[in-house]
Amino acid sequence: MFIVALPRSLSSRMYHLARQALNLKEPDWTTDGEIMNLDRHVAFEPTPVPEAAKFTHPLVDEKRCEKMRTFLEQLAIRRGYAYKDVVQPFVVSKWLATTSGMPVLRIDRPLVDVVYAMLARDWVYPRNAATLSTDREGAVIEGLIRARASLDAIAGAQAVHFDELTVDSNVLEKAFTNLYPQTNIALPNYRTPDFVAELTPVLARRRTSRYRRLQHRCRYIAEQLDLADAPLFNDI
Repeated sequence: MFIVALPRSLSSRMYHLARQALNLKEPDWTTDGEIMNLDRHVAFEPTPVPEAAKFTHPLVDEKRCEKMRTFLEQLAIRRGYAYKDVVQPFVVSKWLATTSGMPVLRIDRPLVDVVYAMLARDWVYPRNAATLSTDREGAVIEGLIRARASLDAIAGAQAVHFDELTVDSNVLEKAFTNLYPQTNIALPNYRTPDFVAELTPVLARRRTSRYRRLQHRCRYIAEQLDLADAPLFNDI
C-alpha cells in the first residue's frame, strides 16, 4: 500500500493504522514509511547544510524527477509493505499512476488548512514547485496547489477526506476494505479523547481572520493556475 497526502494531513497516524489493520511491514531504514524523505532515513544527522530536495517538480527539474522515479521503481516492494509520501508528490503521483500496481490511499485535507500549518512551522519547501509566484507565502501556496492537483490525478486511488477521518473512524476501515476486499479488517477506534483534544485547536483556526485571508489568496492563485474549478478545490 502507498499512502499519499499533503503534509499535516494525519498521514502518519493513518499509515500506522494501515500497517496494523492490514499486517503490512515498514522499511527498517526509515520512519513512517517515507522512503522519499531523506530526513526520515536512519542515517540522517541534523547538520547546518541544505536539506534534501522536496516538492521537486518536472517543470523545474525533470532530470532529477526521472531519477527519483527510477529510485522508487527499484526500491519499493509491491507486496507486504506500506509506504507513505508527503514530500515528493509530483514524482510519486506519476509513478503510482503509471507503473506501481500498488493500492493507493489518498488523504485530502482542505488546502487552506495545510497552507496555514506549513507557514506556521516555517516549512516552506512547497515553494520549490512554484513557477509563477515569487513571494514566500504565494510560492508555498502555489506549490501546494500544484501538488494537490497532481495527487488528484492518481487514477484508482481510494480517497478519504480529512474532516471525515476526524469524526468517524469507520471511514478509514471502509477505505481499507475497498482496497483489500479479500482481507478481514479490524480497525480500532482511534478517536480517543487525546486525539479529539489535539485536533480541537487545529480546527479552530478556520474561524480566524488569518485563515480567511489565506483562503482568499489560495483561491486567487488557483485561478491564476486555472485550477480553481477542480472538484477537490471546493474547500478553498
